[in-house]
Amino acid sequence: MRVEALIASPPTEKCEIILAMLDELQAAHPGELLVDVYLAGEQPGSTPTKGYQDKGKFKRVPSLFVNGVMASQAEVPERGELERLLAEELAKGSSRWLE
Repeated sequence: MRVEALIASPPTEKCEIILAMLDELQAAHPGELLVDVYLAGEQPGSTPTKGYQDKGKFKRVPSLFVNGVMASQAEVPERGELERLLAEELAKGSSRWLE
């Protein structure tokens, strides 16, 4: 499943917390999470999801998207809420995940 994070460059404290959280979640779900980190003000290294693109320049740093759906903006998401969103997407099965 696709998880995207828009962070500041250099990363703020909130950005660092999100990056650490994503590392932990990737370790907990090996092979299931594709994490893309985009640096604010720079061109993404991969093609963002449609949901990410649709927010255009209205995204605030940091932002987090799960399968193209905004999970948080300008704040660190609650760990439990992020895990709940991931569990919902995992339950849908890999055929419904964005790559």
